[in-house]
Amino acid sequence: MDIKEAVGTVMREYLIPELEAIKAGQLRADVEFSAINKRLDDVNQHLVDQSRRIDKTNERMDAMSSNFNRRIDATDASLGRLYEVIVRREEHSAVVIKLNELEQDVRELKQRLAAQHRAVRRMQCSGGQGLPPPKHAHALIGVVQKPLTKNPLTVNI
Repeated sequence: MDIKEAVGTVMREYLIPELEAIKAGQLRADVEFSAINKRLDDVNQHLVDQSRRIDKTNERMDAMSSNFNRRIDATDASLGRLYEVIVRREEHSAVVIKLNELEQDVRELKQRLAAQHRAVRRMQCSGGQGLPPPKHAHALIGVVQKPLTKNPLTVNI
């Protein structure tokens, strides 16, 4: 029994303390592993909460984006109408300028016709002395005396 007792003693003196140290280390590792698992669970829960917040923020941003798009479209339509008004005003101004020019031309033509009419009358009154009247003097006299019935002005812009 000596060998048996010697093996038992060696086991008790060397192996059992080593096994107890391994068990203690295993317990510490289990505690640390449990703490790490708890921390990972907390981090996962935090990430889930952050994901929900991000989803809500994205929904708000989508709502704001669609609202902004509607407002931009409305502003764009208003600017389109404003552009049309500005173009109409510019066209109107151009038409008014052209009308004024044409009215001035008509006044000048009337003055020339009146001067020719007076010259023809003077020649008729002087008994035909001087230059003979132009071939179409009677037509010119009718134009001066006849008012315009239609608007001869057409403006292309």
